[in-house]
Amino acid sequence: MKILSLTAPFVTPKDIELPFADPWGWAHGAEYRPFLQARKPRCSTRTVFRGLKFRRRFEALSENEKRVLLSLAFNPYLLDVRDQYAFYDPDVYYTAREEGRRMLRTSVSTIDIVVTYVLPNDFTPRYHCISIKPDDYVPDVDDLAREARERNDAAERGWTWELLRGGAISARHFANCFVMYRAVKDTDVYELYDDAGQFAQLLRRSSRRGTMASVLRRLANRQGISECDCHRLFSVAVAFGFLAVDNSQPLQADKPLCLIGM
Repeated sequence: MKILSLTAPFVTPKDIELPFADPWGWAHGAEYRPFLQARKPRCSTRTVFRGLKFRRRFEALSENEKRVLLSLAFNPYLLDVRDQYAFYDPDVYYTAREEGRRMLRTSVSTIDIVVTYVLPNDFTPRYHCISIKPDDYVPDVDDLAREARERNDAAERGWTWELLRGGAISARHFANCFVMYRAVKDTDVYELYDDAGQFAQLLRRSSRRGTMASVLRRLANRQGISECDCHRLFSVAVAFGFLAVDNSQPLQADKPLCLIGM
């Protein structure tokens, strides 16, 4: 399975609730804690930022991870995204706990991202592992061995795995996601689910003549809301799949508003 291949129109189901933890004991949602923590030394590419649909702190250990994580925030198929997810042998864990000690770091392997997703007409949560590499990644023998371990770890759980290069998220795609994220980052997007759906219907019935700024200004006036609130509803509508942005075009106030399927 390729996570970026999930491009068919799809609206995130409203009332799906994930269990507190997955079958291997790792929490879902806001209670999840990455196994590895990002630090921000001077000139580092590591980044910590707040989630969108997943209200917790994300630990991006590279610019490539940041690009992928931000794009996943606007993928309507996803119910949860967990970064720096740890795999380990439960027998080793319980033995260490019984002996009152921590597991050795060498007993634990981590995968960059594990996403929980659903498919149309089948809302059973599924799990998919993503290993993120730079565009110039050329695996050596050790890298190939690690890839095989990750793929096998995932397969043993009935999960899927893929290697995703950072360049799979273009600079324009990332910039478009950042524009939307900036408009909605401090918002409880689930509280706006219904409003965003209604906003998307209104946008579909409205003229998209002119620039993005003028289109959203007209919609704000029609709804009697502020332009900031209109931008917020637009971003939430994209996050849940009510609207789909054409990421081959820039999402800018002074440019036309280019949407897929409209």
